[in-house]
Amino acid sequence: MEPERSQPVGGRRRVKKVKSGRKLNTAIYMVRCMGLGLSTADLKELTYGMVTDMFIESAIDSREAKEEQERNTVEATQADFDRF
Repeated sequence: MEPERSQPVGGRRRVKKVKSGRKLNTAIYMVRCMGLGLSTADLKELTYGMVTDMFIESAIDSREAKEEQERNTVEATQADFDRF
């Protein structure tokens, strides 16, 4: 489950904590790191907190992209189908 956005506070986005119902174990952590394009060499250079911040920013970006796509989507009418 992705974190939910709330109103910006002090110029920074505030993220509500949402329980995903699943513990972050090593396997899930590594899969998520691979999803971000991080290698094991990259992980040696990054702290756990830095990677967690990357997870959060990725979730926010995905959510914003989805919201933008929904705003740009127009539902077809019967006239549109008739012209097709």
